[in-house]
Amino acid sequence: MSQPEVLLALRKLAQKKHVSQEDFAEFNKFVDDLSYDQMESLVSDRLDMADGLQIISYLFTGLSMKNTSQKKRIKLFEYLLKETQEKDLSPRCVSGILTWLAIESINCRSPHLIRVCDMCVDFVAKTANLKEQDGTSCCPKIF
Repeated sequence: MSQPEVLLALRKLAQKKHVSQEDFAEFNKFVDDLSYDQMESLVSDRLDMADGLQIISYLFTGLSMKNTSQKKRIKLFEYLLKETQEKDLSPRCVSGILTWLAIESINCRSPHLIRVCDMCVDFVAKTANLKEQDGTSCCPKIF
């Protein structure tokens, strides 16, 4: 399935996911069956577009609690955290992403939460000229 076809199917299934349990199960299965690479591609291509946050919402909502889906959830979480630091995204986009990450952090197990904190510390450590910056400019936006 091509990326435009995946995007179209994701939107259609997401729009009817509240109609019945069967519709939600179909939506859930579709998202669970996506590879992580497909998810990352969908997000990266649409991250700074008007519907980017909606795509993120669909993916996180559709991922089940199965172990394989949890691995995708964590990788997507880490990818989005990294993108908020490395890309020049609008404040609205960053705020929306970080809101989703805050919501998703409830679903993280302790080792994954520790990994996210480590990513934030690594970002601060890699920031150039820390002595010349105040705390708000060198801390990751997630703080």
